[in-house]
This record gives sequence, structure tokens and C-alpha cells, in this order.
Amino acid sequence: MYTATSGMAVQGRRFGFDRSEALEWFAERQLSDGLSLEVAPAQVSFGLKANSYVLSSRAGRIYIGTESCDLAALRRYRDDRPAVDIALLPIDGSQLFGRSLVMDAGQAIEGARILGARILIPFHYALRALPPILRMPTGLPDLLRLSAECSDVAVVPLNTGQRWSTELHRGPV
Repeated sequence: MYTATSGMAVQGRRFGFDRSEALEWFAERQLSDGLSLEVAPAQVSFGLKANSYVLSSRAGRIYIGTESCDLAALRRYRDDRPAVDIALLPIDGSQLFGRSLVMDAGQAIEGARILGARILIPFHYALRALPPILRMPTGLPDLLRLSAECSDVAVVPLNTGQRWSTELHRGPV
């Protein structure tokens, strides 16, 4: 298990992930002969560091935006890195006591563009608001409405456990 902080790695080991390791931004690991992992910068929120990850293989590159909130972090990553094919990004714009935790639907589309992704798989849109503590200003309907206005990023919402293959979506999006 790879984490953003040593404290998270220690907690992972307590829960049975014996090989938990904290990775710094831009660290790389070879997961198998054909699959590598790179840590992409995310942000520090409420004093806690977050990581995002890029999985790369001969078939393509996938960005996993975990708790992505900061578009500047995506730009910093792309400054000297190639485009990704698919971006998995949060979309609900969760706010805790008014402070943003993750990007909203519009930022997710912009984030996919920054990363060079032609496919955006959204997540982080099934939480329930707990006003005034926790707000989610956008959701899947907002993302789908916004994506109808753009032709450069295809949005592929998936249900929990749903299998999906990029072969089904090759060609113009």
C-alpha cells in the first residue's frame, strides 16, 4: 500500500498492509514488468498531505486524482510529464466548514484538459451533505450538463462495481 505520509503507512501496517510505504511527490515504483506507478502532486489541506497517482503501461496512462482540489498541482505535474489518456477525478466540490476538499464538476473537466485526458471518469459524488459542516455544491448531473458543451473530454460515469473497457470507447469522443 502506498500512502502520502508516514503516519498513514504506519496505520496501514496496523490494519494488515505489511508493505505500506509513504511516497513523496514524483516518486516512482515498478509494480510489474508492464505497469508502473508515479506519485503526482496533489495538495496539503488542513495540514494533511494528499497524493495523486499515475498508472502507466504500454496501453496508456491513467491519472487517479484521489482528493484532488488544486488545479495548480495538475499544471505542475504536466509541466514536464506527458499527457494521460484517462483521468479519474472527484467532482462534487466537497467543502468542510467552507474549505474545499475536492474539485467541483467544472474544475474536473478543466483538470482533465490540463492532464491531456480525452476521457474523464468521475467519482466522489455520492456523499450526503451535512449543512453547514459538509457541502457538496456539484454532482453528476452538473458534470453531464457541462460535458454536453465540450467535445474534447468524454465523461464516462460508472456504477459501483461496473466493468468498463477503453476498447468500447476508441475513436473520436
